[in-house]
Amino acid sequence: GAAFQGLFGNPLVSPHILGVSSGAGFGAAMGILLSGHLAVVQLLALLFGILAVMATFMISRLKGSTQLFMLVLAGVIVGAFFQALISLIKYVADPQDKLPTIVYWLMGSLTGASFHDLLIAIPLIGAGIIIIFLLRWRINILSLDEDEARSMGINVQLTRWIVIAAATIITATSVSLCG
Repeated sequence: GAAFQGLFGNPLVSPHILGVSSGAGFGAAMGILLSGHLAVVQLLALLFGILAVMATFMISRLKGSTQLFMLVLAGVIVGAFFQALISLIKYVADPQDKLPTIVYWLMGSLTGASFHDLLIAIPLIGAGIIIIFLLRWRINILSLDEDEARSMGINVQLTRWIVIAAATIITATSVSLCG
């Protein structure tokens, strides 16, 4: 959250703004509906969280620019799309078996997470945290203004992509672990 807030220069921004959470939630709901096996649920949540950010970037670049305004609008679109798909999955899910599991997963809880799951998630979350930690001063400068960041020698586009990728990995992995 803090990485997105610094990157966008807005204290109200969260991982939801790029559709990460909605995409990961859709992946988890799809995994519960199709399989129910925890590994499948976690893998689909991670993959769809990353897919959501990729879709956000593709939509934001339709006009040929990567302005933050277009990125935020594309993220809202992707997030709403995945929320609609989650609603559709909840509608078709078995109300006795699958629906309560999907709803419980989307509410978020660490009760279903095991130590083994945590061991799998730690390298991904740790890598994302290290990347963001190493870029912390650049994120702070980006929160001021893009022109100021460029004048200080920061490659704004590259830094933005790296921070968004690292924050996406952290968010998608967290959602895949605990909902």
